[in-house]
Amino acid sequence: MNAWDVLTPALRGDAQSIKSDVDSGRAELMNWGGEFFTVTRSEETSRGTEMVLIAAAGKNAVKWCTEIEQVAKRAGYSSIRYHTQHAGLNRLVKSLNFQLLERVYQKDI
Repeated sequence: MNAWDVLTPALRGDAQSIKSDVDSGRAELMNWGGEFFTVTRSEETSRGTEMVLIAAAGKNAVKWCTEIEQVAKRAGYSSIRYHTQHAGLNRLVKSLNFQLLERVYQKDI
């Protein structure tokens, strides 16, 4: 299974920009068991280093998101942040006890 084939539909119009971030090292493409794929980056916050999941797609999301949390904790991250427009992932992160921090609105002009 090719990671970009799985991720690209979830990236919508941002696929090229996100691929560029991976190619430049600003973000990391991660393979979870050959069935779930993420693009992540690290950000420094007032609470410490945060793992930001820019994109996620594939099979067995509950299993892999739980594993991602454990890996992030072992790597020293203080928090994980997801950005999503996918209703299913919104339900998933709520089930994993994530807190909604903000909503983002955009208008083309």
